[in-house]
Amino acid sequence: RYYLAALQGDPEYQTALGNLALLYEAEGRKEEAQRLYRLVLQASPDDVRARNNYAAYLYDDRKVSEAISELLRAEAVARHSVVVDNLKRTEKAQK
Repeated sequence: RYYLAALQGDPEYQTALGNLALLYEAEGRKEEAQRLYRLVLQASPDDVRARNNYAAYLYDDRKVSEAISELLRAEAVARHSVVVDNLKRTEKAQK
């Protein structure tokens, strides 16, 4: 409800969209979550947090190679420890 209220005030509030995607994913609303992740990343391609979360979504959906691609893109923007760790785990799972 808070994210929706924030989006009513600013429909392009990327942080709220990314958080809403996480919420939808947790609620099992996968198609809606994926749509929001893509919107955020289209508007903010360098959003490392959103890209990492989208990669986790893809991994959970058994799309490991796509998850690795997203993590590599996130790592190219910032070598954040969470991204690096997720990339190592995801690449290991692919083998």
